[in-house]
Amino acid sequence: MSDYARTILIPLDGSPLAEQVLSELQPFAPPAKTHLILLRAIEPWAYALAATRYATPESVALLGLSAETYLASQQEHWQSLGYRVTTRVVEGDPAQCILTTAESNGVDWIGMTTRGRSGIARWVLGSVAERVLQSADVPIFLVRETNTSNKDGLNHILVPLDGSPMAEQVLTRVQALAQQTNAKVTLLQVVQSLDEGNRKILFANEAAAESALAHLCADAEKYLQQVAGQLLDAGVTTEWRAILGDPASTILQVAVDERVDLIAMTTYGRTGLQRAFYGSVANKILRGASCPLLLVRNEVPKR
Repeated sequence: MSDYARTILIPLDGSPLAEQVLSELQPFAPPAKTHLILLRAIEPWAYALAATRYATPESVALLGLSAETYLASQQEHWQSLGYRVTTRVVEGDPAQCILTTAESNGVDWIGMTTRGRSGIARWVLGSVAERVLQSADVPIFLVRETNTSNKDGLNHILVPLDGSPMAEQVLTRVQALAQQTNAKVTLLQVVQSLDEGNRKILFANEAAAESALAHLCADAEKYLQQVAGQLLDAGVTTEWRAILGDPASTILQVAVDERVDLIAMTTYGRTGLQRAFYGSVANKILRGASCPLLLVRNEVPKR
């Protein structure tokens, strides 16, 4: 994919919350260049948990018809805006259906809301999104139910880095997005702060702790400047910041303070004084971000 995501898979469950991802994707996906695949996964067994009469062949057929009718209405709307739209109704576990459909159709992105309907026969998109993220080979564009659409398009992308090649894997896609939208990119590295107890364990005194952390921040600045040079050479407006603090909370706060439109990062890297994979950081950002999140999955290196 050289610029925008060309084919985007959108799992829907019939709720307005799940549909929210479609509006949030518009700044990233111009109609003339985008093929949307709208997917509805149905689980007849979930209805059977409530009453066995819902698991009859007739009831399953009605579920499928209802799903097709719903997707047809969505298809008509988005086609009217200029998108190429196809629909899929499949039966089975939602997460597995999403992964299988993504692979068989060669999609570039998967776009999901992290919450949708819940209850009898309705899938909870939070858990589905997390399961898809664990296995998907393509980037996932995630929208929280509390995100509000940016009517002005994509203007500012925040890219958390930790100094590792793994975290840098997101930069190719960020560069392409920024070039196509003229968005500014902010590179951020958060140097893990230490509480008083850890400072006493790791350092001889407070002065030594402050000196070590200052050196880490200075090294982070140099690293970010070097990475920024690659984006600047590509014509991308880029700034960088190294901050001492808690990684997840600092990233979330910077996103709010800087009015970021998108946070883009890989699912794993390293952070802190030692090599520690930050899958948990990505998860915290997913649960707390004020804007959409583009997550690029990478494999955890073998120890």
